[in-house]
Amino acid sequence: MSDRPQEPPVLKRPGSFTSATGQATEVTPEAAIAAALRLEGALEGTSALRLAYLAAANQADGRLTLDAGAARYQVTFKKGVPHHVASSDAVEHVGAFLVRKGVVREEQVAEAETVKEGYGGDVVSALAALRIVDPARIFQVLQEHGCGLFARALQQDKGRWSWEPGAAAPGSSFPLGARFGMLCDAARRLDGLALRQRLAPRLALAPTPTGGRVPIGDLRLTAQEIRLAGMLDGSRTLGEVAQAAAGEGDVLLRVALLLGECDLLAWAPTPTATTAAKPTAPSPRPGASSPAAKPAAPAKPATTASAKKVQGEGGAPARPAPAARPGSTSSPGHHAPRSDLASLREALQGMAGADHFQVLGVKREAPLAQVKAAYFALARAWHPDASAPDDPPEARKVRADLFARIGEAWGVLSDEARRRQYLDELAGGAADLDVAAILEAENVFQRATVLVKGRQYPQALEEIEKAIKMNADEPEFFVWRAWVRFLLSQDRRQQLAESSQEIETALKRVPRCMAGWLFLGQMAKIAGDIPLAERHLRRGLAVDPENADLVREMKYLRK
Repeated sequence: MSDRPQEPPVLKRPGSFTSATGQATEVTPEAAIAAALRLEGALEGTSALRLAYLAAANQADGRLTLDAGAARYQVTFKKGVPHHVASSDAVEHVGAFLVRKGVVREEQVAEAETVKEGYGGDVVSALAALRIVDPARIFQVLQEHGCGLFARALQQDKGRWSWEPGAAAPGSSFPLGARFGMLCDAARRLDGLALRQRLAPRLALAPTPTGGRVPIGDLRLTAQEIRLAGMLDGSRTLGEVAQAAAGEGDVLLRVALLLGECDLLAWAPTPTATTAAKPTAPSPRPGASSPAAKPAAPAKPATTASAKKVQGEGGAPARPAPAARPGSTSSPGHHAPRSDLASLREALQGMAGADHFQVLGVKREAPLAQVKAAYFALARAWHPDASAPDDPPEARKVRADLFARIGEAWGVLSDEARRRQYLDELAGGAADLDVAAILEAENVFQRATVLVKGRQYPQALEEIEKAIKMNADEPEFFVWRAWVRFLLSQDRRQQLAESSQEIETALKRVPRCMAGWLFLGQMAKIAGDIPLAERHLRRGLAVDPENADLVREMKYLRK
């Protein structure tokens, strides 16, 4: 790695990164990653956790190298999702891990090491070529290794980092997990001492919620983490909040670190809201700051629904209307909070059978501004810290469950794509989701994609059919099934129409399933219809102009 200065360079290209005055601005490491530039820096200045977040938030393709001295980690991203992780530490090597798991023997790994250069330097590819392992069969073992290595890589806080845009992962690689889910898991694995060392400069600052590249609902936070995140409201310093969290202090600090690195917290020298004059019954704190939310004023708890109003984005008060659900005349989230335990239990019970719109007390066609205002108002109302001093401990627990439920509703309704999908589910009268089946279907599907890459099409089709039986609501499964059926067909020209129709149907539901556009173009090219192939690829590029697979396929098509 070169000894390039750590100061951010100035981007000289005309017309790029200009300020409001027209002057060229400096390109920070963060902006460089967003722009897919080749840069490097020090981990002391930009943490590994933040670098991984930037790659995920910008859906970047490339390789992040973290040189921590004792070990050197490389994380390869595709569309912001970690697909491959490697370490220079022999103990963390994938071959050594497979031996420890009893999947292979040491001599088999040694044999693969001698020929791996012929397979892109990838030991797993070499083991597969030697027919020692079947990547699809050991998918979960490889995923466990990759996720653990990813978490250890993000724990590095000293050394250098570099970003190589567009670097491709080995052929045996596959998505290791959800983009932000893996970030959350890495943050959870930080030990308490390292956590406090990282946050030491911020313990005397007040964390305040702010808007970032992605909404907080996209993070895979648990109910406990959502509840603790609500305590980071700018009214107290981080140290004071951690002390108030008592036995949950470490969890709160991990949440604060994660949200801070994900641009979802701002840090002020002093609290943004004073608490000198405390009322007999504490007024609710906001779960997040917003221009639409007024500071809570000391007031005795409301006892009627008419006492509660939601402040709209334009500054005018607006009452959230209940969801238009047949047979429903009110919304559980619309009731004013009361501190007695019976009322809290009643509210929680009402939310249990309600949809997300009813929980927040808004119509299904409500604009995002109204949904946001309703969420913030309810977050203040149901926050555990809104409990009166003489409330029983169980009341605080019920409040925490209520707060987690409205957080779940906000996570879905604040994201346009997830809200659209949820509306489709409601329109179809969808039953309760079987989360276990959905996760298992995803694992089966990932095995299928590995088999497709290995050209084991019959086995891949079997796995895809299994995934569809477990979760028939995932359009991407049907896209890949259509592609594999085309590849297996003896008469591909005849199969083209059937497979194309199945992919087109899936794309109507999820236009950003870029594999669908790619497969449409490739099928048309294989069938000899180059103009049709180009039309399909252009349609896909209209959805995502920067998609590397489509750009590459278009380039090859013109040769």
